[in-house]
Amino acid sequence: MISQCTHCGAPLDVRQPSAIVKCRYCGVQNQPRQMPVLSPQTPAGWKAPRTWTPPPQFSAPSNVPLRYHRQANPIAVVAGVIVPVVVTLAVAGSQFAIRTSLSRSSGGSSSVGGGKQSPSSSLDALTMAETESKMRTLYPGYTTFSDRTVVHLSDGPFGSVTFEWRKEEPDHVARFSFSVREGAQIAPVCANLRKQLPVHWSGDSYLFGGLQLYCGGTTLHGGGQEKVVFSPNPHWRKQTAMLWKAVLQASYGRVKVSPTEARTWLGTGYPLTELGKVDFGADVDGATAAMQAVFPSAAPNKHVGLNFEVAVDHPWYGEAELQWANRKAGKLEQVSIRPRPSIGRKFTQQEAISGCMERAFGMKPRIYESDHLAKTRDYDYVFKGGGEVRVYEHMVAIWSDRRGRLSKDTYLKILSTLDACGRGR
Repeated sequence: MISQCTHCGAPLDVRQPSAIVKCRYCGVQNQPRQMPVLSPQTPAGWKAPRTWTPPPQFSAPSNVPLRYHRQANPIAVVAGVIVPVVVTLAVAGSQFAIRTSLSRSSGGSSSVGGGKQSPSSSLDALTMAETESKMRTLYPGYTTFSDRTVVHLSDGPFGSVTFEWRKEEPDHVARFSFSVREGAQIAPVCANLRKQLPVHWSGDSYLFGGLQLYCGGTTLHGGGQEKVVFSPNPHWRKQTAMLWKAVLQASYGRVKVSPTEARTWLGTGYPLTELGKVDFGADVDGATAAMQAVFPSAAPNKHVGLNFEVAVDHPWYGEAELQWANRKAGKLEQVSIRPRPSIGRKFTQQEAISGCMERAFGMKPRIYESDHLAKTRDYDYVFKGGGEVRVYEHMVAIWSDRRGRLSKDTYLKILSTLDACGRGR
């Protein structure tokens, strides 16, 4: 399978199932289910390009070409002339072309004010709703490319910050990237960010619901992405603005992100019991309104059904995905609860979760042998009148429309049981 890195857009040959796929160009660790699939099968004879220049729609700086590393080493910058890379893939008998272009910087760069430096405090008032022309009026010295502006800083851990805009949506900064000042350290800033945003880190990357952040090496960059998996992300502007505030807080300590802002827009998470506030009777046409009434940043993602991801604040769980049936009057049919990234792809607490369910409902589970040789099992709870919960190694699945309709009271009890499990109560 050929999938795209969510950070730099590079094509990656993903042959073995893995919880994390590390990009061999930029070093960012990707969650496989969030990676766009370019070809479901790796074409015969396909080879990864030796160098890759990130396209403009991705977070990685498009003026920094990357070299392929067989052992997935950290980011390396290619010296010399930058050459566009064209990779042709065969998909279902046709050709699928990936092209990179350097037209964004074809006009070169220019500096104003001799690269005069600005105090880091000048960043505090920025909202990310500044246009490129507005940004340039705010700083006496900057370096500019076709759609990027570099602001030079006089103090703090970073020597400069680059702002990028999408040509189609020039009203809001799409991405920002800080470069560490010579002799400074980025590690304290990354540590602060991990305290502020503790749930969705995979290595040096923070990924959740269209939000992407990378902190490591000599760079810190991020923004809200245009899409959540394959569907448009209506919240990328708000996410970018909130992420900007979080980075300033971690870097300088002057700007503060409230707990509500972090939970709503940055994925610090909700208790599982909050899922019970979503209208249980809403149909698929009203699902988006029902979700956003409780979770304002929930973005619809149409994939088989209509899906929404919610960040979960829990020692064991990292996210919940709610799916509505894609049919007329379709109702909520499944809630999938997955482990925190720090735990890994599988729960180590599978038996403990099943035990919480068994005690709460006074029923023995049906046990299914999922892998005889690995000695793994699934624990299944079927409710009278309809509904089912199965505790897998990799997720807890709540089916509300199986063998009848799960009652709302039972649904709420399931959520409260799972939420309490692992919290020491």
